[in-house]
Amino acid sequence: MKSATISLTGNNLMDTLTINALDLLYSAGNPEDPEISKLESAIALIAEAWELPQEALINSQTLIAAEREATRCELRGEKAQANPQKSIPEHHEDCTVISILWGLFETVIHLDTEEKRNEILQCARFLADVMELQEWIADPRSPNA
Repeated sequence: MKSATISLTGNNLMDTLTINALDLLYSAGNPEDPEISKLESAIALIAEAWELPQEALINSQTLIAAEREATRCELRGEKAQANPQKSIPEHHEDCTVISILWGLFETVIHLDTEEKRNEILQCARFLADVMELQEWIADPRSPNA
């Protein structure tokens, strides 16, 4: 019986949260959504906790800023310029709600203040809700399993 949890760490976790932020911007259509700012903060804390290269964080921030601006353009009825496909991170094979949450919990261990740890835990709660953790618990064969 296979019971080990595979968590996302470092770059994979940051990429996954970047994709979630981009998806939220695209689907919600609200560039000022406070949840996106929370994801951006969590991404920065992941970079700090896992000592990721500054370039990885800058790439994530640039992608989110470009998508935010594209959403603003669309709301004004202007033509938006899309992010280049090659710069958008790919979904990782092990990307499930459990692996993301576990990766966030592992990230908390590497942070040095209670405030930073609480930010990551709030992000975990938000993602658990958005990614329908309760549905996954009820039926582990669901798409997010």
